[in-house]
Amino acid sequence: MSGCPDIYRGSDPEITALYSGVLVKAFLFVLFHLTFILLADPTVARNWLMALGAITMIVAELVALRQNDLRRMLAYSSLGQVGLITLALAFASEATTAGALFHMINHTLIKVLLFLLAALMLRQYASLKLADLQV
Repeated sequence: MSGCPDIYRGSDPEITALYSGVLVKAFLFVLFHLTFILLADPTVARNWLMALGAITMIVAELVALRQNDLRRMLAYSSLGQVGLITLALAFASEATTAGALFHMINHTLIKVLLFLLAALMLRQYASLKLADLQV
């Protein structure tokens, strides 16, 4: 299986933490900017972003639940959270925008810490397979 989660799994754990926490948010900025440039009608752009966010959130979180590797699970979960943030921002109300921005900050901090914890666990247990981590 290829794609973004394999980047998380195959790279250095400390770099993965920064990638998940910070660079993914830059992607959101580019996505919204390009969407509103390419789709001249703001209503069409908002509807498209809502659909994209909802589909991304549902599919990524369901795939995250089926993962056997901790980093892959965290990576798919990050994609799902980006979908949630996209969905909230697409509503474009004051409350949803504030909530999305708050969630972006929380997600950045928490995912950086979770990936750093995964790096520590990898050093301690030499594996991030969930079956190997069971007590």
